[in-house]
Amino acid sequence: MTEKEKVNPKFKVGDLISGANSVYRIISLNDELNSYIAITQDDEEVKIPYFFDDGQGHMCSYHLWTVQNDAKECDIITYDSGWTCIFKGIHGMWYSSYCFITAEGEFCPGYEDHSIGSTINGNVSLATKEQRALFFKRMIEEGYYWDAKNKKVINLQK
Repeated sequence: MTEKEKVNPKFKVGDLISGANSVYRIISLNDELNSYIAITQDDEEVKIPYFFDDGQGHMCSYHLWTVQNDAKECDIITYDSGWTCIFKGIHGMWYSSYCFITAEGEFCPGYEDHSIGSTINGNVSLATKEQRALFFKRMIEEGYYWDAKNKKVINLQK
């Protein structure tokens, strides 16, 4: 590959990127192939070129995932501290959740005013497959169940 053909990557290992109607976590860079090696939310490995079009002349672009722009209702999001929630929606500078588990492991029903900023719990991202499993396990241990079809937290102790 000549220096002229080389493309510099826009993202780094660990970044969560959104594009082409999916979200990916970059696990490595392959400069030889000008590609990111990434995994989907279901841990499937994919190659994403640093720069490409969709074969029909349209440029496909990816950007860093953010709560403000990319979180969808019912996504499981988590922070560096371990604080994790089922995302409900954005409300200006705040967002709401159906329920959450604190960094200390305490389960709490939904809340309307979570801060988008990272000053309290660190950086935010979509939960990995393992983090989602741990979140739901902890929820059940606390006597609750997530009814995804009806978007409700069910108290199993009632």
